[in-house]
Amino acid sequence: MPEDKTTPAAEEQADQAAETKTEAPEDQAPRDEEKRFTQAEVDAIVQKRLQRERNKEKDQQADQAEDAETKQTLANLQEDMRAMQVENYALKKGVGENHIGYRALLYNY
Repeated sequence: MPEDKTTPAAEEQADQAAETKTEAPEDQAPRDEEKRFTQAEVDAIVQKRLQRERNKEKDQQADQAEDAETKQTLANLQEDMRAMQVENYALKKGVGENHIGYRALLYNY
């Protein structure tokens, strides 16, 4: 039987070459298996995104309407408070309840 006369360095180089050959297809595999979308899938993704944006706009409009309502309520409450302050002042000064006009006294405090 003939003896194999390869050196350890030669064997190591052969092993590295074999590993390099097996690694090349693995490097290409992820590119070949890259996720591809059909037009229907892309359309569905775009529709979902558009719906989220529309919902966000509706939420912002609802928030703005709620803010406007809150500001109006606050203004009404402040007006009522001012009228009560005027009435209280008038009552303390001896003006009869029948002679107190909220609107007339409101700005003549």
